[in-house]
Amino acid sequence: MKTLRFFAFVVLSMLLLLVGGGTSYAQAPDFLGDYCWSFNADDGTSGILRLGVTEITDFISADHYLLTGIFATTFAESPISGNGELLSDGFFHVTLTRSMFDGAGITRSVIHAVLDVNSLNGSFDEAPTYIDATLAASNTPDSGYRRADLFLTSCP
Repeated sequence: MKTLRFFAFVVLSMLLLLVGGGTSYAQAPDFLGDYCWSFNADDGTSGILRLGVTEITDFISADHYLLTGIFATTFAESPISGNGELLSDGFFHVTLTRSMFDGAGITRSVIHAVLDVNSLNGSFDEAPTYIDATLAASNTPDSGYRRADLFLTSCP
């Protein structure tokens, strides 16, 4: 009799775990692929922004994206990462960070891009800060600003 009760308990527990696990709304991330944008900034810098896009969603809400890739200009390449959200204004907003060491100092940037959801074209604003490592603690960071239009293109 104890064996039958134990068996019933195990079967019931497994069923509850399987059925109860269905109340979780999480879903596995979905890699959507690499997307590339060409840009020509107002300071004369041109390049390609290449982002691998992974959708993070659930059954309640959607439109959350993880972004990783490369910010490549005519001068250098640097890794870049961030996230994207489809906001209530109907545009896709992207926040990215990147950093690069050039042998003498570090450049780190925050980029905010706004993309049209239909064409995925848009623009970005970047706030780069350069710190010269050779000047150590006495260094005052050199900050700047850059704006560019983004045009969806095929990835090289």
